[in-house]
Amino acid sequence: MTAAPRAGWLRAGRRRLAGVIAAAVAAFPAIEPLFVRAGRAGSRRSRLLAGLYWFIQESLIARLRRRGERFRVVQLFDWRLQLDITDESGRLPYFYRTPFKAGVCDAIVTALRSGDVFLDLGAGIGYFSVLAARVVGARGRVLALESDESRRDALETLVQRNEAADRVEVPGDAAAALPAIDVWLAATPALAARIRCVRMDAAGDEARLLAGMRTLLAAPHLTIVCATTAGGAADVALVRAGFQRRRIEPGVSPSADFLYVRP
Repeated sequence: MTAAPRAGWLRAGRRRLAGVIAAAVAAFPAIEPLFVRAGRAGSRRSRLLAGLYWFIQESLIARLRRRGERFRVVQLFDWRLQLDITDESGRLPYFYRTPFKAGVCDAIVTALRSGDVFLDLGAGIGYFSVLAARVVGARGRVLALESDESRRDALETLVQRNEAADRVEVPGDAAAALPAIDVWLAATPALAARIRCVRMDAAGDEARLLAGMRTLLAAPHLTIVCATTAGGAADVALVRAGFQRRRIEPGVSPSADFLYVRP
């Protein structure tokens, strides 16, 4: 047997084994914590075991999605959160104890204090919103804006599962509010004055959002985490507003999550 067919046979065998193990874990949920601990340890020791662990996860996640059993309690920094482990934001912390977008998480946790307000523009399914809700505490607020209806439904579910509805607001009119942040916040001046951190991930539309938040950008102690391109329109707008850009994720790609702070 030549190398190529042998490699294909090994991959197919690994997938079949992964399916068998995943089926057992799904059938007997009590063994899932043991499987996760063993998988983490094995993936650190061997590339072969790391690959097998990944394939088992893929098969297990597919089963959990079909059964609607997506959520687990996950330790993230000092807090225990309910996360959707079938999504990458929950999968990495649950199966590997690695925060999803660790640099972004670190920036948010560092910027916020109890009682602060966090603005999440393009909140997705709410991973950063529920983390921020833990940091700001009962006296703080999180404004989570997501224009995609299906993702907003998932966001509201995650907020409810983390018992954070008292401090996380999920506006239904996010599509209208996103490009007019200053106008939207003018109706709640007390909250606007307490915003200390803004996260932006608007699928390339960040510059348009920034054009509608010039008043907010003038706040002296504001920290911004923005998914953008170095040298792009949003990056230039933030630098002109007096912010310095810092890379917070590994790599050299010009497109990434960047931290913007006052010098």
